[in-house]
Amino acid sequence: MWFTLIIVNFSLILITFRFFGKIGLFVFAILSILIANIQALKQISLFGLSGSMGDISYIGIYLISDILSENYGRTTAKKIIYLGIFSMIATTIIMYFSLKVIPNSQDNVQGALKTIFGFFPRIVCASLMAFFISQSLDVFTYQFWRNKFPETKYIWIRNNFSTLFSQLVDNAIFTLIAFYGLFDYQYLLQIFITSCILRSIISIIDTPFIYWSVTIMPHVREI
Repeated sequence: MWFTLIIVNFSLILITFRFFGKIGLFVFAILSILIANIQALKQISLFGLSGSMGDISYIGIYLISDILSENYGRTTAKKIIYLGIFSMIATTIIMYFSLKVIPNSQDNVQGALKTIFGFFPRIVCASLMAFFISQSLDVFTYQFWRNKFPETKYIWIRNNFSTLFSQLVDNAIFTLIAFYGLFDYQYLLQIFITSCILRSIISIIDTPFIYWSVTIMPHVREI
């Protein structure tokens, strides 16, 4: 199911790109950020290691960023950073006040919402710092490697080198801020190592999707 979700998520990104162009990718990036922050609370075990559920949606943001970098350039790709930061802050504010509204006697979801969004501000704080730094690195390094290897056949170099490096930085910042004090040191280290492994696998799998985005580009319907 984990591998299936990767393919489904990345395929939806390409479908969005095909029919809605860069505007569609901006919207999908915001959606991915919000989903990833919620999924980050769910702990899973893969290959005998424990980690967070949010890795797939989060790596999807880097796929979107690289598609924008490849097809539209650095300036357009950087807009993902500001849109992502604003969407996280806006969601935190809205949900904070929503939880303050007293539910009536028929409500049965307030407790579940508190469990998710009561911890959400800390996740958002971790995401904001990790997202801003790592996304800035990703856009910069992607263009750096593109200048070094401009041919289409070398997309795999600029995609993997930029994403893998950015993810290492992102993972270290996010794990420390989001989960420090919540889990013991050993489990915290396990989350970090697992996320590095899983995110590396996901990043490598997304490479064909970058190539396909170049093929799709002439047929993209901008809105």
